[in-house]
Amino acid sequence: MTPLSLAIDSDSDTRLSRKGAAHLGLHRINTDGVSHMPSHGSDGESTVASEELGFLRRPATPGSADTDTAAGVQGIASQLVVRLLFPPEDGGMLIGKDGCHINKLKASTTALWSIKGNNANQEDRVVAISGSAEGVVNAIQALTEHMDQQQRKTAALDSSRSATGSLILRLLLPAGCIGFVMGPGGARVAKLRIDSKISRLHIYRDNISQADERVIEISGTKEALCQAVTLILRETGAALTAQQSIATLYRPSRNGLRRL
Repeated sequence: MTPLSLAIDSDSDTRLSRKGAAHLGLHRINTDGVSHMPSHGSDGESTVASEELGFLRRPATPGSADTDTAAGVQGIASQLVVRLLFPPEDGGMLIGKDGCHINKLKASTTALWSIKGNNANQEDRVVAISGSAEGVVNAIQALTEHMDQQQRKTAALDSSRSATGSLILRLLLPAGCIGFVMGPGGARVAKLRIDSKISRLHIYRDNISQADERVIEISGTKEALCQAVTLILRETGAALTAQQSIATLYRPSRNGLRRL
């Protein structure tokens, strides 16, 4: 698959049609592409699993760790799921021996974590992070800090590898949300790249294998990745949950990411 140029006009994706909005129960869609509607789930096999959408954490309370990023998540849906894609070789980095890494991430955040993918079959890993906007953004911050630490540890043990400080995150977004991120003529995503200070951004034109999701690949420092994810979530707004509830989501497969 070829990456989508930032200059390509994605008018067909930029906004939901009136008919589609009515189907999704959207009350209105702002001119900036952020839609407003109550979150909802579905029991269908092709939708977000119950542990990803059905058991979201309550919003942060005053004095909790989640309130640290409250000012940075204005405009993001109050409850949401972020889905991230990792190659099979990152399974150890994500989970750790006897689950030590993922358990630490779970304990340090208020979000719900889910990791899918069979290691024996060398399947991709799909990480779903569910919760309040503050909780999810804090979880992304914890994840990127963990990735940075693991990169430094690997470099310390292997002289042939260096800790560059540049990390990669791949977001799985329903195809119907890509227009919210792109904006007219790609203007919005170009601004997002500048504002977040990420070094690279690719939006793949085609859906990932047997799914209604596309991959947004971003690279940069841990701080830049957190800012980029926050801005993407702000642009998609409540449409992210709406589209996830009707889309066929990617199920981890062998070499799925490598085929992009």
